[in-house]
Amino acid sequence: MLLDDPTALDLYDEEFEGLELDEAELPSKTLTDCVFRGCRLQAAVLDHWTLLDCTFEECDLSLVRLDGLRAQGVRFRHCKLRGVDWVAAASLRLLELEDCMLDDASFLELDLTGIVLRRCRLRNALFSGAVLQGADLRGSDLRGARFDGADLRKADLREAQSYAFDPRTTRAGGARLNLPEAAVLLAEMGLRVEP
Repeated sequence: MLLDDPTALDLYDEEFEGLELDEAELPSKTLTDCVFRGCRLQAAVLDHWTLLDCTFEECDLSLVRLDGLRAQGVRFRHCKLRGVDWVAAASLRLLELEDCMLDDASFLELDLTGIVLRRCRLRNALFSGAVLQGADLRGSDLRGARFDGADLRKADLREAQSYAFDPRTTRAGGARLNLPEAAVLLAEMGLRVEP
């Protein structure tokens, strides 16, 4: 199998289906235009990987280790990424995550400008100090997520659920919000919305 082969450093246009590599320590690789379907990589070590325009569908990458990861144009669909420490990654650009579970994930102080986190479950995720300018969080479950000091300018939070942040410490100019969450934010500032 190519992923655990230390001599296969660059992989292009490969498809991986149904792989079970839980807790595997996989050697550093560069993958371009690769597709992973129904793979299990729980607690796998993907240190110093580079992922370019790759797609993960219905994969379980919970607790995966991403030290030094470089990812650009990577798409995750219907994946589990619970407890992932994204902070350890070296570079995250143009990521799209849709219908994924990212409970307890850490994005502390990362630049996530323009990230797509659509219809994701992000319960207790940590976004404190992160730059989420123009992020698409539509329809996501953000119960318990922390945004202290984050930059949510022009972020789209419509149809997102259970989010809260302190507008005095979180930059949110131009963010798109919906009720009832917007009313909760106003109440935190001492304002009341009345019919």
